[in-house]
Amino acid sequence: MISTPLKTNVDRIWDSFWSGGIANPLEVIEQVTYLLLIKQLDHLDGPGEESSLPSDLRWSHLRHVPPEELYQVMKSRLFPWLRSVRYARSPWRHLQDARFTIPSPNLLGRIVDLLDDIPMEDGKAWREWYEYALGKAARGARGQFVTPQHIVQLIVELMAPMANDIIYDPACGTGSFLVAASDYVRRQHPDVITDPRQPQALQQQHVQRLGL
Repeated sequence: MISTPLKTNVDRIWDSFWSGGIANPLEVIEQVTYLLLIKQLDHLDGPGEESSLPSDLRWSHLRHVPPEELYQVMKSRLFPWLRSVRYARSPWRHLQDARFTIPSPNLLGRIVDLLDDIPMEDGKAWREWYEYALGKAARGARGQFVTPQHIVQLIVELMAPMANDIIYDPACGTGSFLVAASDYVRRQHPDVITDPRQPQALQQQHVQRLGL
């Protein structure tokens, strides 16, 4: 279950977007997702990688930039960079359509301050934050139901997915089952995550199933 500080953080971000002129929940999630991905790069991107963000575009630097300057950097440099970068074997390569729609420097500064409080190094905490945010976007809109995290963990541990299993969630909403299954495989079979043969094997299986 999400902690009270994380829940309060999501609610404050939601209220800030609403009062700042963005009421569409999908747009809120989109903009927050981009900013969280930028923040996460500080934890995932190693020094010297070809696709690494320039140091002055990293979250650790931008979080200290005044809102007016930060707004211009986001529009003119950071989001164009996101649209141009190509990560070879990563979902980051799908950011070619990334768009920046936060309407004012003040709103952007407020959202950055709030997102800065999320502990990205604590995978469990920020996933709970994100799942609560997705559930908040879905609630009352199309009747989606968010499975409690402890139920998700129990089901995944009972299923005990193996490293060579293909995991499919036909009713995927927030992706909590897929994320929990990935974490389980990482813990039980850590070598599979860094195995360079894995992406090719998955692609071949996908092609065979489609009969191509």
